This record gives sequence, C-alpha cells and structure tokens, in this order.
Amino acid sequence: GKGHAALASGDYQSAAVYLLRGFERFPALTRFKIDLESLLGGGEIVDIRRADLMRLLQANDDPRLRFLLGYLEVYGGHRESGLEHLRAAADGAPFGSILRRFADMVAGEEPPPPPSLPATPPRETIPATGDGAPDAAGRPETRPAGVEP
Repeated sequence: GKGHAALASGDYQSAAVYLLRGFERFPALTRFKIDLESLLGGGEIVDIRRADLMRLLQANDDPRLRFLLGYLEVYGGHRESGLEHLRAAADGAPFGSILRRFADMVAGEEPPPPPSLPATPPRETIPATGDGAPDAAGRPETRPAGVEP
C-alpha cells in the first residue's frame, strides 16, 4: 500500500517506515512472493530506485535505506545480494525489532511471529437478568459489564 507508493515515488524514509510497520504487524508477509514490478509501476522504476538507493548509500549508510535496497533486490530477483543488504541493515538495529529479524524471516531461518495486532481489552460479560437464565439457544444471557437491564 503506502510503503510501495512511497518507494515508487522516491520518498524513501516514508517507504521504510510503512514497509517495516506492515511487516511488523503482519510478519507472515515475508513469505509471500511479491511482484515489485507491478506494485511500483514497472521494471524501469525498480531499476531507477535501486540505482538511486545505491548512490545515496555511498554518501550515508543509513540502515533504512539499506533495508529498502535489500527489499528491492530480494523481491526483484536478486535474492543473495538482497539478503546481504538486509543483514547489513540489521546490524545495530534494536534486538527483536523487525529490521533486525527481517533478513532471517525472508531467508526462512526464523519463523515469522504471530501478527502484532493492536491490543483489545477482553469484553467482560455478566448475566443479563441476574438469574443466568439461558437464551433460546441454551446459552446464558449476558450483557457487557456496566450495562443495566
């Protein structure tokens, strides 16, 4: 979504944030085959972005830019060099972060963890009538806590 649009337009910092956030939230996506040419608007865009990232990395070895270059290469058909860039991006990243684990997840060396969905507090229920009488399906009647009959 937003990460690929930002990457296609050359907004690299936003692209890194959106892509890493997406993979952090849904890590199983690391196992999907991604058609970057289609997502970014063609093979020429992929090549332009790769060349641009390589040029930027010569001046400043930013881990997020290195991640993007690795991402483009892994999913653009240059798996081995892409994994090297992803591993270089992981160096110095906080332990347990998606940036630190991404290369191993893509390589299949680390299983993706379960999705990190936003926490939702459990819904408490209490008997609706106070007597716990079952409903028509035989389930006890319940209502959210704090709701009066």
